Amino acid sequence: MMLPFGILSTAAIVYFDSLPILYMTLIVYGIVGKISVNPVLIAVVANNAPKQSLGTAFGFYNFVGMLGSILAPYITGWLTDTTGSMNIGFYFAAALLVIALIATYLIDESNFPSVGKAAKHH
Repeated sequence: MMLPFGILSTAAIVYFDSLPILYMTLIVYGIVGKISVNPVLIAVVANNAPKQSLGTAFGFYNFVGMLGSILAPYITGWLTDTTGSMNIGFYFAAALLVIALIATYLIDESNFPSVGKAAKHH
């Protein structure tokens, strides 16, 4: 549920012209986008990385996150220069979140301890 709300709130930041809606969407994105998703991603890395390579896996995870922080302003600036509007940067971010949503469905959850237990009880 976090990624769909993140997608909607990111796109809504520029889609609506209302200041109260802007505040609401920024708060929703802050809650579902940053506060909630990062711990889940860390758990996914921990459950899928080889135990002897956890340091390397978390290092790569952090590298990818920082690479995004470095590239995002350049990509957004290029999109703004190309289209003449900063709105495209938010729509691009929402599109990347759609790709992330699709990628989450491709995660193999069979080695997650809690998923196996939950599946047996249902």
